Amino acid sequence: MWPAAAGDLLVFLFGMTAWVCWVRWLQGGRWKWYAAAIASFVLAAFSKESVWVFALLMLLPVAFNSRQWKRAIAGAAPFLAMAVVYMIWTWTSRVSTAGYHDNRFSLSAPWLHVLLNSWWRLLFVWGLVAIAILLWIGKRADRRLILAASLWMILGLLPFS
Repeated sequence: MWPAAAGDLLVFLFGMTAWVCWVRWLQGGRWKWYAAAIASFVLAAFSKESVWVFALLMLLPVAFNSRQWKRAIAGAAPFLAMAVVYMIWTWTSRVSTAGYHDNRFSLSAPWLHVLLNSWWRLLFVWGLVAIAILLWIGKRADRRLILAASLWMILGLLPFS
């Protein structure tokens, strides 16, 4: 394993573990799943700053299911709060120090261009072919699937843009 990428792998491991445990809880699971999700999210927060994206991704499974919105918002609130606190702490303790004053941590950086370029490269060629096929022969539910997958990709790429 590349030592510099260890944080990326750990944040993905613990972030996805938190997400899976949270989805299991959301589907009517026991509170043990929710506790495991919180613990995994905390471990992900110790791994890398991009952990906040997993708090947003937790809302994606219920984006098209209005029946579970109340449970999802209530359940995701601690994750969103931890993500906000972590982002504020990162900004005040790390980004404001020397070494972080380049365009990587600036709102004037070309983040939108990087995000769209990364999304395009992620889809090119076979992703675009799959979208075209789903739009051509698919059902209305497939369009929601395309939208959900696109949101997932964009949210996943956002911390690195």
